[in-house]
Parts: sequence; C-alpha cells; structure tokens
Amino acid sequence: FDLFLGYRAADLSAFGAYSPFGGSAEATLYGADGTVRGSRLFQLGVNGTEAFDPAASAFGAIAQPGDVVRVEITSGSIEFYSELLDDVGAAVATCLPVASGVQGVFPNLSNFAAPGGRLSDIFVSNPDTGRAVTVTFSFLGDDGSAPRFATILVPAGGTSTIENALSDFFGVLQGGAVEFTADGPVAVAARVATRRDSGD
Repeated sequence: FDLFLGYRAADLSAFGAYSPFGGSAEATLYGADGTVRGSRLFQLGVNGTEAFDPAASAFGAIAQPGDVVRVEITSGSIEFYSELLDDVGAAVATCLPVASGVQGVFPNLSNFAAPGGRLSDIFVSNPDTGRAVTVTFSFLGDDGSAPRFATILVPAGGTSTIENALSDFFGVLQGGAVEFTADGPVAVAARVATRRDSGD
C-alpha cells in the first residue's frame, strides 16, 4: 500500500508507524518520477511506535513534491500513517494507507467558485516499477449531464497529481462523482478542501 506525502513545495509531512502486537515491514520512499529515494526496515514490539518529522527524514532524504511511501508488511501487524500540514493555514490531515486497484470511485467530489470555494485534488501512485500505467477518469455531475472523460499516464514507480481536478481536468464547476479505471494497479486518493487566502 501507498502513503502520499504531499504534492506542493510548501507541504509539510510527518510519517509514523504503530504496532499493537509487534511486527516487521519494509518502507521505501519513491519520488514522483519513480526514483527510489531511500528505504527503511521497521521492527516494532508490542505497542511499539516510531515517528518521523519531516517524513522524508525516515529515509535520510529531503522532501520533494509528489513523494510517496510504499510499505510491505513482512510479519505481524504494523499500522502506518502520514500527516500532512498546510503550511499556510496550519491545518493537519491524517492520511491512511491506500491499497492499489484497477478501478474505484469517489462519490462526492466538489468544486465551487471562490470566495470560500471548494476544490478537489486527485493523487495517483503507480507501484509497478517496470511500466507506466494509463488511468482513465470519468466525471458524473450532480446535474445529470453527460459524463466527461480524461486520461493520464503515470510513470513507472511514480506519482501524478491532478490539482483542482474538476475545473482544470474536467472543465466543470460543480460537484459529482469521479470514477477511475486503469490498465494496471494504482493507488488513488482524493482531497477536498475549502480554499481561502489563509490556506486550504
């Protein structure tokens, strides 16, 4: 599974792990272009924890936009998480791991005009380090209009971010559902935020 660590240069992120019963895992930090930027072995006892702030410091690296951590549990049980901080608005969001799949749906994304408008970002991670993956998105608007489609190519082992997805990607200013299909497993997450001068 994948943990997204932020996509803007100003984003700050922390990374941690907790094990209720003990376990071991290997975590690898990938850049947006699929480059391996570091790896770390975790061996936690009962109720064991580890935390790193900034997240990339767990791997001896400096944070870059589009970073993602991929985790493989090798024994027992370990729960990983990331925390993203909007450095402008100082809002913290806790992010849980995202499993990979070839299809999925976000039933309620939105995009409405400012001031105080909402926006939706979509994050995609390709865990296959051997080939790029094509992902097709479809938008089904609340107004019942015909679906809109858009496609991206995610580099091998890399990530892609679609900022302000509904207006910039689909060309709409409304809410609705977004479905995706891919020709290989991908981890996909979405973020809905209210945009203000003070931060998201």
